Order: sequence, then structure tokens, then C-alpha cells
Amino acid sequence: MSEVILQGISVDELLIRLDKLISEKIHQKLENSSVNLDENMTRKEVAQLLRISLPTLHEWTKSGSIPYHKMKARVLYKRSEVEKFLATNTIYKHKRSSS
Repeated sequence: MSEVILQGISVDELLIRLDKLISEKIHQKLENSSVNLDENMTRKEVAQLLRISLPTLHEWTKSGSIPYHKMKARVLYKRSEVEKFLATNTIYKHKRSSS
């Protein structure tokens, strides 16, 4: 498979740069908003924020990839910890093929 070069930049490097730029913009927007970073978030809210499915969030929670807190029978996430997770992890919606 041939690689496409856009103005001297590979597709992989472009994806990395776009990912960093998007993460920075999201982080800036959240810092500027009046959101309480210590508020608890539900599974649905976290999945929407990360743009992942509930089963994916469940797997990440079960594996310990994302920090969570149990309150009786409920699983809750602190917004500050979710933001930290988002800033330090790269999330791809689609798997890349290994061709």
C-alpha cells in the first residue's frame, strides 16, 4: 500500500498533529468554561464526552484504564479525572488496518 504525502507530511503525522490540536482545543474550552471539575459524571455523560460507546467505557473501566468511583451500586467518574485521562490518552474511533 502506498503512502500519501500531503505537503511534506505523512498521513500518520497529520493524524497525530490533528489529535494533539483537537485535544488542546477541548482542554482550553473546558478550562474556560464554568464547569466544576470535581463534579461526578455518569457513565452516559462520560461516554458522550469521550465519544465512545457504553460497552467501550465499561471495558475501559473494568480494565482500569480510566479512573472511576463506586457509590453503592453506581459507577461515577470525576470530571477532573476524565479530563486528565482525555489529555493523556489518544483515542481513535476506528482501528487502523495493518496492511
